Amino acid sequence: MLFDYDIRRDIIRFTPNADRLFRIHGLVQKDFLKNMGNRYIYGGDIEEVSQLFSGRLKKDKNEVRVRLMYPDRDNYFWTLIQYRYDYKKGTISSVVGKITDIEEQKRHEEYLLEMSETDGLTGLRNKLATEVEIHWQERRQSF
Repeated sequence: MLFDYDIRRDIIRFTPNADRLFRIHGLVQKDFLKNMGNRYIYGGDIEEVSQLFSGRLKKDKNEVRVRLMYPDRDNYFWTLIQYRYDYKKGTISSVVGKITDIEEQKRHEEYLLEMSETDGLTGLRNKLATEVEIHWQERRQSF
């Protein structure tokens, strides 16, 4: 799904397939940043999305992972937003990009991580994973 966002006018436009990917309130939305709130973006990801659309993300960064709400249920799923800033007279004027569903990829990454931290015979955490957890807990308690 593609989008373009006009920073100066605070208007975002989505391609027609957007409503099949995630929950939105219209393919063209005025006052997008001003009214973004928690409509279909996971609360913990709102600040990063706000930074993306206001042109405040690092210039060398060109993608972010955020959670959006399914179009037909009240659950969130992982997406990858790849974007590019367009400039006029040296100032960011718009953001164009693509949003891709990466939920299955994230599940596979979590599965591989779990496998790497688990002993194959016992099903318990392996030595390295246990040492990392102990170290993390010690650091947390020292703060």
